Amino acid sequence: MADRKSVEVPLRHAWQAFSCRLAVAAASFVGLLSLLRHVPASTAALRGAVTYFVLRFAARLAGAALERAEALDRRADVRKSPGGSRG
Repeated sequence: MADRKSVEVPLRHAWQAFSCRLAVAAASFVGLLSLLRHVPASTAALRGAVTYFVLRFAARLAGAALERAEALDRRADVRKSPGGSRG
């Protein structure tokens, strides 16, 4: 087997990919569950769509919080370094 260099994926990209897949899976599950409970197809589709958009919105908020936490962490690391600003 050939050795490969490991590629570090930024947390933001990994989170976006994971949350998108999670939202699709959850929306599909909600739509299917609605159909199994004998709800009309249009209502089941609407429930799935609402689930998808709500989860995508929540994932964007969580992604923004992760980015903010990373930025604050980087700023704290710079201040702790010997060459950092004195304040």
